Amino acid sequence: MMMINKKKISLVVFLLLSLSLSSVLFSFFISSLTLFFSLALSFFLFEKRKFSKKNIKFFLIISVPFWLTLVSLVFSYDVENAISILVKRLPIFLVPFIGILACENIQKKDFISFFWVLLIGFSLVNFYGLVKGFVFYLEKDSFFDSKNLFYIYPTQHVYLATYNIFVLVSSIFLYSKIKTQFKTIFIVLNCVLILSFIFLSSKMALITLIICLVLIFFSKFNTRNAVLYSIILFFLVLLMFIIFEPFLDRIKSLVSGPDPRVTIWDCVLEKIRINNYLNFIPIGDYQKHLDYCYYQKEFKFYLDGYNTHNQFLEIWLTNGLLGLIVYMSSLFSLFKYSIKAKKKIMSYFLIITILFSITETIFQRQYGIMFYSVLLTVFVFSPFEFSE
Repeated sequence: MMMINKKKISLVVFLLLSLSLSSVLFSFFISSLTLFFSLALSFFLFEKRKFSKKNIKFFLIISVPFWLTLVSLVFSYDVENAISILVKRLPIFLVPFIGILACENIQKKDFISFFWVLLIGFSLVNFYGLVKGFVFYLEKDSFFDSKNLFYIYPTQHVYLATYNIFVLVSSIFLYSKIKTQFKTIFIVLNCVLILSFIFLSSKMALITLIICLVLIFFSKFNTRNAVLYSIILFFLVLLMFIIFEPFLDRIKSLVSGPDPRVTIWDCVLEKIRINNYLNFIPIGDYQKHLDYCYYQKEFKFYLDGYNTHNQFLEIWLTNGLLGLIVYMSSLFSLFKYSIKAKKKIMSYFLIITILFSITETIFQRQYGIMFYSVLLTVFVFSPFEFSE
């Protein structure tokens, strides 16, 4: 009887993690609240045997960004700011702990339920944005202008586009696992994500999606068909640029002037060079150094407060070269595990995360923190993956 109760609690905790991830797009408070409940319930599942060497190893690997932040905090002059950053990244430590306790009893059907929560939650956010976008168009005569996306969608468009990529790629592997009576709903919700993805018009997200699709083509088909499907994909993307204004405007912006990230990365690399590549500026203090650099380059009021917009550069800047090596080694270990365990969706998740980290500092926002911690925890600590 006790075993049945523990299985039920495991499922509830598992679904609460899914709800915590999907609700972060609506409200940080709801996301934090559901995460708290999942943590509290997970203590009812506590068993010493679950903390095996293997589980502890993966716990430490997943939580590397948290430990790096903690080390950098110790050297910070602005301790208050450093602590606020560490607290924000606390889920990177807590979620894997929950995963060790709760994911052991998860079954394949539970994965489908987990994914449905994500699909429905993400679809609601995207549908809300589509409706508000068309209303905005009727009122302002502006058709999903990239400058107005902040007012249309309840979350930052780059992160929402990345969430969409993950669900769309996962759906390719999961379609055959969906019950026949629900496949129509499954397709409709994915169509909502695709349409919204086009209007979100994130350049890096589009590049990431193309790379993932091409990799899937070459993994599922012979070389000839894979090349053919890749060519078709190329022309579909080209057609999208011609038909849809949002993406076309984004491409025009590349021609009209340099991306702000060029100046940001120039300042970051300058600070890294000053510290001889090995030393670092503590996590609580680095933003002031960047703001001063922006000021020197006459971008004070334009870029003031902007983070590194590259997760790898942030870790290099705030933890030195050794910290960067540790973080990249953790990603390599996770990627190696995903291939060895044949967890395909986990492999694509890591590809999406790595590419996304090139243009965004994902651990500076709750969207990126929850995306990383929840999905990695589910993939690593569950006995199998739902794409099997």
